[in-house]
Amino acid sequence: MALPLLLVAIVLGDISTLKPSDSHNAFSLVIQYCYYRLLPLFNGACFGKFVKCSKNIRKTQDELLLRLLRANAQTEYGRKFKLGNIRTREEFAQQHPLTDYAHYDSYIKRVCTGETNVMTPRKLEFVAMTSGTTGNFKSMPVFAGAAMNFHKNLMFYVNQISARITPLQRVVALRFASKVRHAPCVVRMGSLSSYIAPYPPFALTPKETAFITDETKQCYIHALFALAERDVVYIEAVLSNICHTFFKCIETNAEQLCLDIERGRLYDDIDVGEDVSRVVN
Repeated sequence: MALPLLLVAIVLGDISTLKPSDSHNAFSLVIQYCYYRLLPLFNGACFGKFVKCSKNIRKTQDELLLRLLRANAQTEYGRKFKLGNIRTREEFAQQHPLTDYAHYDSYIKRVCTGETNVMTPRKLEFVAMTSGTTGNFKSMPVFAGAAMNFHKNLMFYVNQISARITPLQRVVALRFASKVRHAPCVVRMGSLSSYIAPYPPFALTPKETAFITDETKQCYIHALFALAERDVVYIEAVLSNICHTFFKCIETNAEQLCLDIERGRLYDDIDVGEDVSRVVN
């Protein structure tokens, strides 16, 4: 019995030195503490690999390119463009056309109908959609292993962040949900950020915000909580354009946001659903 009590005392003492934000509840505080204390232990190997690869970036990029070409050489796309015959980056630049989204559009549509081995032998797990601000939204297939590779190769940033911040203050995690959609092959479609980086349980904005499918309203709620919180330590987003949308929302709605913070409740004309309104108000 003495050992568990000692461990609890040590953890509580450690937490007190990390200046936790007053707006934490017990759950978010413990989860964020575990995240910043334990995750760097698992990310050490990833960070070491990143540093090693950074010493010779050209070699790293060439090896990655050739590895991808070999992995997809026997797909329909790979056979058409003879990816298996390419041995160097220079050969790839000479033999493969410079492409844009239109080049892949027909292949993507076939993948989304359920055809396999078209672009890659891996299984389709998700279809990411762009916001459609420049026209119709575009689809981007996400295949098995992509999310794991994302976290494995980029989570080294946790090591850097943890060393530079007060780790138990609040994090604004910008995630924009979208209406539930499915591709013709029944695979789920939505925003890339919501799939590849799920909403962290210790984020400042209530988890109910993730169920708002209107991006403008969702961004407003993120902005409201971020401006009302004194202890925001950093803002996190998967893509830079999400941060731009967030700050644009603050700029556009500055007066209304200030009024809502002063009143301590959302203005009446914004419909975000009963669950969100109950938490926010």
